[in-house]
Amino acid sequence: MHQDAKDILYTEEQLKTRVVELGRQISADYKGESVVLVG
Repeated sequence: MHQDAKDILYTEEQLKTRVVELGRQISADYKGESVVLVG
């Protein structure tokens, strides 16, 4: 764990699962459209 981090809020597996869920939701919401993400 990084020195500045006090507590772990989410496990690596929880983060991976949520990223997959969000990807599926974005794909469904914007099906057939071009999506541009700026970050």
